[in-house]
Amino acid sequence: MPAAERAPQAGTEPQRILDEVRSRGHACEAEGLSIFLAEDFGFCQGVEQAVARALAAARALRAADPAIGGGEPGRLWVTGEIIHNPAINEALRRAGAERLPPPESPDRLAAVRPADTVIVPAFGIEVDEEERLRRIGCRVVDTTCGWVRRVWKAAREFSRAGLTVVIHGKREHEETRATASRIDGPWIVVRDREEARRLAAWVSSAPDEGNGLLAAAGPGFDPPRHLARLGLVNQTTMLSAETEEIARILRAALAARLGAEPGPKRFRVMDTLCPATQRRQDAVQRLIDEHPLDLLIVVGGFRSSNTAHLARIGRARVPSYHVEDADCLIDRRRIRHLPAGAEGPVVTEGWLPDGQRVIGVSAGASTPDQETGRILLGLLALRARPEGEP
Repeated sequence: MPAAERAPQAGTEPQRILDEVRSRGHACEAEGLSIFLAEDFGFCQGVEQAVARALAAARALRAADPAIGGGEPGRLWVTGEIIHNPAINEALRRAGAERLPPPESPDRLAAVRPADTVIVPAFGIEVDEEERLRRIGCRVVDTTCGWVRRVWKAAREFSRAGLTVVIHGKREHEETRATASRIDGPWIVVRDREEARRLAAWVSSAPDEGNGLLAAAGPGFDPPRHLARLGLVNQTTMLSAETEEIARILRAALAARLGAEPGPKRFRVMDTLCPATQRRQDAVQRLIDEHPLDLLIVVGGFRSSNTAHLARIGRARVPSYHVEDADCLIDRRRIRHLPAGAEGPVVTEGWLPDGQRVIGVSAGASTPDQETGRILLGLLALRARPEGEP
């Protein structure tokens, strides 16, 4: 690589190095490393707007004059993580936002008063909670992503058409819970291909109450009645290829049950994947296709669904590590990362062998540029250390 395209020294600020690497064709070379940055990575517009609105609400509360209105300003609450990125959530906490108790807590909204402000994250909240906040009369700063609302709309349309809504998503995820709460009719959640195959067996043959999927279904779910007409939507951060395969699996199961290909009154699909999520997934595929990568680093919160899926795409082709921040690059031997399907992060040794290495870098849609820049600096700093140092 020409000298003009070599990376700046490791002491450069995170944003500056990131901007320079972008300006050089998303590539740099230094310290025995060739680093290629995905063309699309990091904050999407919806996340950026959610963070900006949340921080603006915190500034407005700090600036409030308690003398106006004759009392102390209200408290600032957030219903959960504003996004799945610990640095951003910590910044909001430092700005004065308090986290409400978890959704399963019976007194979750007990401390909220009319003078307070409540921030709804980009994932949205369940409709019952939305109505309770309205009854309290507090100010609500709703940062729900427009693409999440698109999922809600599709799910409601399917339900009104008499279809059982199948949500390709994580049943514990805030977005999926918010979607399910807005469906008037029957619904069920499938996480992946394996659960889709189990649901398909349930559709095409006599339903088995011990299938195990009832725990992921809505109240009153009745398999004999509710598995004959299906409408499929997906959580906005899932893998699009997996949603497509799930659609094929369910369509084939209905065809087997009916003895004919199901028409739109029996089976419908709405691709509700966020376009920004799709672009980041496509960019990781191109990164692997176009460069002889030795490994891939994907940056994002360990609870970030879209980041986990980027790492999952990478693992199918090249050693890939989902890291939360630059501190996860412990030294030249050890890396702290989240393996696929693991309950928590682990430390792996031997991740960065000596010699010339080609590394790809990407980041989830909830990862700020500063975090990705710090990863670039961290990689260069590790290789800049003298031989023998960790």
